[in-house]
Amino acid sequence: MGSRNLVTVFTKSWAGLSLEALADLVATLGLDGVELPVRPGFQVEPAAAPSGLARASRILESRGVRIRSVAASADRDMIAACGDAGVPLIRIMAPIDLTKGYRASVEAQQRLFDSLLPELERDKVAIGVQNHCDHFVGSAVGLAQLLGKYDPRLVAAVLDPAHCALDGESEEMAVDIAWPLLGLVNLKNAFWQLVGGSEGEPQWKKYWCAGPLGLCSWKAVLAELRRRGYAGDYCLRGGAPAPSRGHPFPAGALRGEAGVGEPRAQSSTMRTPSSRSCFSSTGAGQLSMGETPAVFLGKAMTSRMVVSPARIMTRRSMPGAIPPCGGGP
Repeated sequence: MGSRNLVTVFTKSWAGLSLEALADLVATLGLDGVELPVRPGFQVEPAAAPSGLARASRILESRGVRIRSVAASADRDMIAACGDAGVPLIRIMAPIDLTKGYRASVEAQQRLFDSLLPELERDKVAIGVQNHCDHFVGSAVGLAQLLGKYDPRLVAAVLDPAHCALDGESEEMAVDIAWPLLGLVNLKNAFWQLVGGSEGEPQWKKYWCAGPLGLCSWKAVLAELRRRGYAGDYCLRGGAPAPSRGHPFPAGALRGEAGVGEPRAQSSTMRTPSSRSCFSSTGAGQLSMGETPAVFLGKAMTSRMVVSPARIMTRRSMPGAIPPCGGGP
């Protein structure tokens, strides 16, 4: 890929679209590709993966969109299906079963990876393990412990800096820890919201928010990856609905901040983000948000939830300030 990173989007929120409509939407947004969920109820279901992934790849590629990863189980059948369809990465997470303990859960994951190495090598597919808060391997240091013995061509880290931030890792440290293992970078954002409880025992809840507003500094993540010469993909994670006409999409800002090159041509019905309509790169290389409400790719963000950034920043730690949003991986 040289100096041009590819920018993709996780299409979990668009399960109701046909493959043709999904391909048209992603192409219209000017993105390079997708992470396609291979799950029950989605465009490709697990039982149909051997033929379904190849068909999905043909349809998407006819619009200039690639399947760069799938969210699916890591097993021999899925590896073979990805190999046949030219999909390079299967994204999973590493669950922690506390009835067995953290170490035993990590060792069980490693035994799974060990058993799949011949198929991964044969089909030129990688398993990508994303860090995730709660009962999963949640941090970059956890990924390093889990994946350190593997060739990242076969078993790689999918760094999710938002989850690192929720677990207390700084952006630069998370990138440094994951760097030798890195196969993909996810971008979304969140913060902890105080939702109640007594002063002695407050209650906190994760709030998934628009990109510029959370604990994780996208600017810091992108600057550090650019400094190190990261050549892999960026995957925008989110639950945003399909943008309507006139609503921008944050890929332009990401490209400017990360130096990932010019976007693919967008449809004439879509408006290019500007400093007044979206968050964009300023001359100083900082993300800025304009005055016009827009759909920003947060996790389960909708256009109705977008309010003044200043109001979010001043109220986001107050109980009941904003209805929580978010969802599963």
